Amino acid sequence: MINTNDPIFFDKHNKNIKKLLKKQGNITCRDKIHDKTLANSIRKFDYGFAIIKNKAFGENNLNINHKYSLVAYILFRIDYLNNTEYIFIDLVCSNKNHKNEHYGTQLLNLCCDYAKKNNINYIQLHSLNEIGLIEWYMKHGFNIVFPIKLNDEIKVYLMDKKI
Repeated sequence: MINTNDPIFFDKHNKNIKKLLKKQGNITCRDKIHDKTLANSIRKFDYGFAIIKNKAFGENNLNINHKYSLVAYILFRIDYLNNTEYIFIDLVCSNKNHKNEHYGTQLLNLCCDYAKKNNINYIQLHSLNEIGLIEWYMKHGFNIVFPIKLNDEIKVYLMDKKI
């Protein structure tokens, strides 16, 4: 049973959340990421937070993907830069049908709170090259470190935030 009233903190060993991520993760990300990117992120993350809603009630024999809808999630890992721990956010995704509920902001804040509680002072992520998304990250305290190009075209930006 999953508590669908509050954001759920999970680690890489949570099989139920992984099933939801594998089946519904790209839908939640508005079909903007490649399947390989999602699979890679699921394979590499250490921790995450998710917002999950009930789909079906009363049916105990349904599998997790029929019972629950993955509304938003953030996946991150602990990494090291110059022998200092930092958080690298692999994915932040929120279903477009829940845009007005600001789940992305809520999950990003939970990740920052996790960093503070664990004495981690630095967060990095890659942002797609979309003005609205870059501005959203900047509104939340992230700065552009540098662009990452492929065939002379900017694909993503490396961004960071000091906690």
